[in-house]
Order: sequence, then C-alpha cells, then structure tokens
Amino acid sequence: MVDWHRNPKGLLHIIFLFVGVFRFIDDAYAQTSNSTLPTYTIGILFPDPAQVRQEDPTLNDMIVASHAAINMAAADIVRSNMLSDVNLEFVQYISDADNVGRTAWTTVNTVNSGVNAIIGDMISEMTETEAGITGVQQIPQCSCASASLRLSDKEAYPYFFRTVGNVVLFGSSLVDWVQHMGWKTFALIYTNDNVGQQVLRSMVQKAGGYGIQAMTQVPLYDMTRVEESLEKLATSGARIVIFADSTTSDQLTVLRTAQSMGLLSEGWVWMLTNDMSPAIRDMVSSPEELAAYDGLMFISGLWNLTGIPAYDTMEQAWQELPIPENFTIPDSWNSAGLAYNAPNAYACAEILALGLNKALDTYPGGRQKGLSDLASNTFDSSRMTPAFYNLDYTGPAGHMEFTDTGDLNTGYFSLQYMVNGQVETYATLKDGKFEFIDNATIIYLGHTTTRPADVVAKYALNPTKYNAGGIIVLTISGLGLLSCIVMMVLIIVFRNLKSIMVSSPTFCCLQLCGLMMAYVGATLYIGKPNPATCISRKFIITSGFVLVIGSIIAKNYRIYRIFQNVFTVRTSRLKSSYLMRIVAIFGVIAFMPFIVWHAVYPVEVDDVMIGTTMSFCWLCVYPGAKGDWIHLNAGELVVLIWCAILILCTALLAWKTRNVRGKWAEANQIAYVSYNTILAACLAAPSFFMPNDTFQIAIYLKLSALLLGATFTLVVIFTPKLVVIFQYLRAKYQHKLRFFGRRFRDGSGEDPLSVAFEESLDSSNGGSDNLAARNLLDFSVQAHEGTLPVKKVGRFKYMTIWELKHVVVVPLKRFFVLMNKSGINAEVHHYLACEPLPAAVDRYLFRVLTEDNVIFMFQVYDQVALDRWIGWFMGPVDSGANSKNETEQITTNTTTPTNVYNHLQRYGVQPPNNQVVDPLTTFGAVRTANTTSTTSVTPSQQRRRSSSQYYPEDENLSLMYNHHSPAHIDLVNESSDMLLREHQGDLSDMWSPSRQYFPLSPKSRLSFDIAMDTQGHQ
Repeated sequence: MVDWHRNPKGLLHIIFLFVGVFRFIDDAYAQTSNSTLPTYTIGILFPDPAQVRQEDPTLNDMIVASHAAINMAAADIVRSNMLSDVNLEFVQYISDADNVGRTAWTTVNTVNSGVNAIIGDMISEMTETEAGITGVQQIPQCSCASASLRLSDKEAYPYFFRTVGNVVLFGSSLVDWVQHMGWKTFALIYTNDNVGQQVLRSMVQKAGGYGIQAMTQVPLYDMTRVEESLEKLATSGARIVIFADSTTSDQLTVLRTAQSMGLLSEGWVWMLTNDMSPAIRDMVSSPEELAAYDGLMFISGLWNLTGIPAYDTMEQAWQELPIPENFTIPDSWNSAGLAYNAPNAYACAEILALGLNKALDTYPGGRQKGLSDLASNTFDSSRMTPAFYNLDYTGPAGHMEFTDTGDLNTGYFSLQYMVNGQVETYATLKDGKFEFIDNATIIYLGHTTTRPADVVAKYALNPTKYNAGGIIVLTISGLGLLSCIVMMVLIIVFRNLKSIMVSSPTFCCLQLCGLMMAYVGATLYIGKPNPATCISRKFIITSGFVLVIGSIIAKNYRIYRIFQNVFTVRTSRLKSSYLMRIVAIFGVIAFMPFIVWHAVYPVEVDDVMIGTTMSFCWLCVYPGAKGDWIHLNAGELVVLIWCAILILCTALLAWKTRNVRGKWAEANQIAYVSYNTILAACLAAPSFFMPNDTFQIAIYLKLSALLLGATFTLVVIFTPKLVVIFQYLRAKYQHKLRFFGRRFRDGSGEDPLSVAFEESLDSSNGGSDNLAARNLLDFSVQAHEGTLPVKKVGRFKYMTIWELKHVVVVPLKRFFVLMNKSGINAEVHHYLACEPLPAAVDRYLFRVLTEDNVIFMFQVYDQVALDRWIGWFMGPVDSGANSKNETEQITTNTTTPTNVYNHLQRYGVQPPNNQVVDPLTTFGAVRTANTTSTTSVTPSQQRRRSSSQYYPEDENLSLMYNHHSPAHIDLVNESSDMLLREHQGDLSDMWSPSRQYFPLSPKSRLSFDIAMDTQGHQ
C-alpha cells in the first residue's frame, strides 16, 4: 500500500496521468464524432491586408476587422449549437485587389475546392467577378462591403446578397433626410459615371414620391471644369446641395472650389456621402481655414447601434479581443474597430449559418436527406437565393431584410456636421425611421444655427394683375369685352338695317360671342390657375375660335358656291340654321379630344422652377399621363391640328372669294381676317413647343396672338357696321331737327346733284361723246352690253373664280370690254374665236379666245341666251356686196333679230326650235345699241372698215338712254336671262336691272368711250 501522504508527488503524477488519458480519449472521441458529421464550408475571399495597407489603410483595417468579426461569429455559432449535426468550417482565400484576372482564377479554385458558400469581397469590382462565377455554380455569396449598383442585377448575380446598403440606399436615405428637414427641393452634384447615374436615378425617383424636386442636377464631367459646374449651381437658386462622390480627392477639389466661390457660406447646406473630416483636417493649413468648413454635413453608415441586444453583445465581446498587429491605429481598436464593417461581416457569417439550418429543415426529403446530400457533396442549394435569407434576422448590424436583388430594404445611417475638424452626430436614420438626438444643436455653414431655406426668394413668371404684362392683357381684354357687348346690342337693335341684314345678324352675333370668349380666355391666364381654370380656359378659347372661324367658313363657302355656279343658287341669304349647323359640327370635333383627355387624366397645378434662375411658373400638369405634357398635351395636339385645318380652309375660301362685290361687301374684310388669323397662328405655334426655360416668352406669345386675332377681327368686321349705324342715326335725327329741310329739284324733277354730276362727268372726259359723234362720220356700230359671270381660265383650276362683270361686245371691231359693277377698271380684250362649251345639266357656258392666248369663260342662264351671245360675239360679216345692199343689210342687221339668226346659221349655230326670239326678252341686263348714219354715203365710205376711227353715235345712244317706257321695264323684268327672278328681292344689289332702259350707263359709257379712243389710236 502506498502512503500518499508521504509521497504526494507520486499522487500528483498519477492524477496528471489520468487527466492526460482522459483528454486523449475525449479528443479521440471528438475527432471520431466530427469525422462522421457532414461539413459545410464557407470560403472567405478578401485581399491580403499587407497588399493594400500602404495605398489604402482604411481597406486594410476593414479586412482585419472583418476577419476578427467572422471568427467571433464562428465561435458564437458553435457555442449556440444551432448546427449540432453539421461541421461548419470557415476557410480563408486571398483575392487580388488590383488584378481581376487573378481574382477570377482564385474564385474558380475556391469553387473547385468544394466550398458551399462565400463571404466577400471588399472591393465591388472584384465582387462582381466572384459573384458571376458563384452564381453559375448556384453558390450563395454574401458581401459586407461592396455597394455597387451593378451587383443588383439579378440575372447576372442570382445568388449574391449583401449586408451593407448600396449606393441607391444611400441616395434614398438622403432624400429621407431632406424630407424630414422640411425642404422641398435640393441640388445634386454627382460624378458622370455609372455609380453617379445610379445615385441620380434613385434619388430622383425617391424624391418624386415625396413631392420633392431635384431642381438642379450638376454632373461632374471633368475635374478641370469644376468652377463651370458650380456656376450653374450658384445661379440655380437651390441652397441644399447633396454631393454624391466617394472619391476623396475629387471631393476635396470640389470643396476647395466651392469655398473660393463663396458657396460654403451662410445660407447654404452641403451634405457629403461619407465622413470627410480627416481629409479636410489634412488639407487646411490654419485653424481659421478649418473653421470655414464648420457646418459641413456628412451621412455615414451607422455602426454604433447601441440599444440593439446583438450589437451590445458584440461590442462587449469586442473589447476582450486581442488587438491585431496589422491594424493601423491600435489605440482605436476598442473604440472604433467596429466602424470598419465588422458588424456587417459578423452578420454575413451568421446569416449563412442560419440559412443552412433553414435549408436543412425545408430540404426535399427531410433534414436527414439534406445531411446525407451534404456529406456526399450533392447538396441542392438552388433554392438559396437572396430572398431565401429573409429570416427576420436582427444582428449587430441591425435588421436584415433583402429584396429579390439581394439589397437591403432599409439601412442604418448617422447624420453629422463638422465643427473644428471634429464630427458631431445630430440625427440617425434607423430602418427607415428618422430620429433627432435629444438636445442636439445643428450648426450650419457660416457657423449659424438658423436653418437655411431650400431656395432663395423666387418669383412667378406668370402674368398677374400686379405686373405690367398682366395689366396690359386685362386692359385690352376689358376694352374688347365692352366693345363686343356694345356692338352686340347695336346689332340686335338695328338688325333690320340693310347692311346688317346682308351680313346676317346671326353671323354677327356668333362672331361677337366668339370674340368675347377669346377675351375671357385671355384673362384666365392671369394669376395662379387652379384645375378648373386649366380646363375652362381651353374650352372657352376653343369655343371662341370655332364660333369665329366656323361662321366665316360657313359664310364664305356659301359665297364660293354661288360664284362657282351663280345660276343654280336660289337664295342669297345666309340662313341661321345652316350657319349654326356648320358651327356645331366644327365644335363637336374640336371638343371631343379635350373631353376624352380630361376624363382619363386629372389636371393639377404645379410650381415648376425655370432653368437656373430664381423664378418659377405655375403650370397645369397631368401626373397620370406618360411623357412630358406641359405646354401641350395629346388632346390639345389633336385640337391644334383641327384648328390648323380650319384656318387653311378659311384662307383658301377667302382667297377664292376675294373679288366678290355687291351684296357681299364683307369679302375683303373676311379675307383680311383670315390672313391675320394665319399670322396669329404662326405667332402662337412656337409657344406650344418651347421648353420651360422660355416659359415667359411662350406665355406672352400665346396671349399676344390671341389678343391680336380677336382685336383685329373686331375692328375689321364691325367698324364698317358701326359707321353705318352712326350714319343712319345721324341722318334720322338730323331729318327730325330740320324743320325746313327738303330736297330741291328743278322743274324736270331731276336731282340737281345728279345733274351737276353728269355735267362734271361730261366736262371731265373732255366731251368724248361729242368727239365720238364728230368722228363717226357716216359709220354705224353695234354694241351689246350685259352682266354675266365671267371666269378667266388660269393654269390652276381652283385659283380662279366666277366674277360678275359688265360685258360690252363690239363685234365689228372684234373686241369686248369687261368692267366691274361700278363701271371703272375696264379691260379691253381683242378676241379671235368664240365657241360653246359642253357642261353639266342646267349650266350653259361658252368661251372666248383672245389675241393674247387668254381664254375667258362666260355663263348664261339658258340655251337661248347662249345662242344669242355666241351670235353677238361672232358679229356681222362683210359680204362684199354693193354699197346700197350693204347699207340696207347693215340697217336690217342692227334693227331686227332675224338677221342676227341669219348670222348664227351662217356660223353653224341653230336657235332652239328655229324660233325667232327678241333678244330683249331673254337677258334683262342686255341692251343693243344700234345707230345708222343719216349723212350721205360715198362709195369709198360704204364698206365697213376694220381699222378706222369707229365710235358710237352719241345721239342714237342718247335716244335709248332716255327711253323710260313702262312696257320696256316690264319686258326686262320678265327676261328669261334674269338671275333668280323668283328671288329678285333678295339679290337686288347684284342682279336688279336698271330702272331706265338704256344700253350703257353713264359710267359704262365713259369706260366705253375710253376703250374706243384707245382703239382709234392703234
């Protein structure tokens, strides 16, 4: 028996022996046990810290801290016994921070080694290469640092997710900051690269949801042109600036330039996407220069999540870790080591482990089947996409919820400002919740605590009743409205005046209503609009346009039809029903696009900033419509096209009826209005397509065109009517006030003014009638006068119209004279041939060819008139007989219609039914002037001469001029050639025959004498 008291050392040796044996047995058992468990390998792909330490110390610290966090997570996973039936193994691999090809080769080797998941990488460019390879092999990959938006491409990287927010999340978080600070607009400076464009799109999209406007967007194309870019910012009016750039050197360049331009002074807010305070401290050379950056703000990923149990536990364990030798600032390991993405790396490791546990629990065939497949390297991980890892997990980096693209839905950020080179946190943004730190005082640029406005003082460019443009528009519109109202009252009261009746009171009222709507529509552009104003002014202005232009088209088209075939028209008055029907059809077509558009898309009024100025405008916008429908929407575009068609129709009809005289004395006025409408349309058209930057020009162009068209129409069409009304009133009341006023006539009953006019006419033409009588000698002349529709055949058929002309035919001299109704502007044409034209039913036409190769077409009422006029144009023929027979024949031909028909038969023209018809019974306006010399005729003078002095004899013309027989008057009025003899009262101005039976009126005689004198001197 051993005495243990005497030999204690032997006892200790025995105890140590038993302990050693026990540990050996335990280790052997553990190794045997672990060797029977399936292994799930997670590869860690980070660059070598020693490779990047010199160029990028921050990246070095991130790699070192992440490794420590992953090791901590691995120990916690084993301790928690969450995967008791799986051997979880973490294996480190080295990627290349500078060479994508080597990184790709390393990734391939890692996959071939049999890893089941990967954590990495730190650099986005390398992560993209790795994730593309792992995605093909259906291997889940988690990154704790890569923020590139390209990694959100689900098709390229289907098994990639990350525990850090991407650049879009940073951008949207900044919009949350703007919204919580109470600002409605901001400016964005971004790099003109892929990342910068990603930030821009995400921020603009997020801002639109809050109703916030990114009013100024300044891309940085070139760091040598920073000042030029900042000048745009300075003139934009925006004072809240978000600078989205992660390159330290570029950020410092922009900040120095902004400081020199005074853009970092009081009234400005600058927010940067990372903490720049250390770099700024190194850049400045004095405390005074450093103080100039006080109030500069930063947004950074929030790593200090004190209050979240997982973070508090990790922070406590972090303090117990040994300080790694390769950490750049060992003294800050315990206080700031977690800031280098350590919580995010911890989250990657723990989420992959939890995801594996979920995959085994939900594995097809059960957990044991999954373990078996894992042990045989046939584990199916195809289901382990980013959304699979939504485990309602909250770790030291906060709550993790992933989108289908593997991005975090929300993030954790801290908002800070810099004072004396140090940062102070004044708010946090945790999981979408904005929180101000209690009792935090925010210091802005300029070292002030006053919150700046988002924009400088701005003013509206819309015309208002307080600026000059609006006052002018209101004044013109008010005067125009008053004039229209007064004119409408006068039109209604004096509607029975001949000039008003001829113009049609309904036509006048429609015109005035349309003009009043135009003036009212112009006033609706004054001041800030509302949705009702936006809609009503379009309908009102369109209604006014349709009333004015539609009524003009209806009236001009009717006139055009009359003068295209005057003998087929049976009434001349513009019926109200016809006018209203045409205008109503035009209005329905114009209103339908507006009705459809506003029924589908509601209108809103929005304040839109203009360009880079401190001004804005109120615009009617349609948020529900796709596209930029600001000045012009799809409905308005259709209406504009329709209005353009109506304007062209108006101009064409005005051109074709420009020479109409008589009862339609408004033809010229309507033509002027039509042409002016084209001018106004050309003036207004550019305003619908101008950008917002030229809003003021566009709005005043539109209003100027509207007021020009309305005022010009009012003045041109209604001034003559106003003059006629005043003349009527003046004559009426002057007649009542003159108690002894009367018209003095001589004993013959003629008006002394008419006698004086005739005497002055005789003296003015130098006694041409007497001169003609003296020069006639013993010759006779036969002339025919009538009023016919005449058309000069042009090259383009539709560019000529029928015009009523006084036609005087001199067959013996082979010329005819065309005069207008007033008897002036006579045209003399020598003709070569005349022939009838085939025409449609009830149309009788003939044409005459002149020596100038010009063709004139004439239209008569019936076949009898057609045969007679052709006979007149053919005229008498020199038969070569003796002088006596010639004289008798001349006398006979000029006095009886029988010889006229002999001439017709000689030229192959047969009168209908071989009846002899008195020419005076067919066309009431036609007169035959027939004179025979009473002097003796010598043989040398008996033959008709074709080129001698040849004038009508004044005495014989005067005989017919002074013929006033009632029988002849009745004969004229019953003529078969009389146009619209059933409606003679309606067309009295244009078609009524003279009340005196004479072939040539005094004015016609004057024109005829001038024409004869011209022929005599040829």
